[in-house]
Amino acid sequence: ALSDQHRDMVVSGGGVGAAVKAMAQHQLDPQVQLFGCWAIANFCSKDNSKDVMVDKRGAGAVARALTSFPADAELAELALKALWHVDKTMKLQMQEIKLKEVVTSVQARHATKPNIVRAAKKVQSVL
Repeated sequence: ALSDQHRDMVVSGGGVGAAVKAMAQHQLDPQVQLFGCWAIANFCSKDNSKDVMVDKRGAGAVARALTSFPADAELAELALKALWHVDKTMKLQMQEIKLKEVVTSVQARHATKPNIVRAAKKVQSVL
């Protein structure tokens, strides 16, 4: 598991920005989208969530991945875990990328997968 110190080192070193950039450059590659969602989920923390999700456009990258690959359950679960770091202070920015609609659609598509349904409900509770 990553320690807070190691997580902060990766974020301050540009790790999340690099993941978001790769996701933007390779929008049609499901593996890049999957690993980008993994990076955002694992490198985002309570202390840096606004920086990662809004300033570095992590939430937009995750929403785009969910929209591009709606049938990919593994990507959906990682993406939703990344979005756990969205909070009420980011509500306006999340409305701009229609995050609530994206999450609702993913939850409906994967209604038989309890982990995805739980993760979606957690995200929806702050949107």
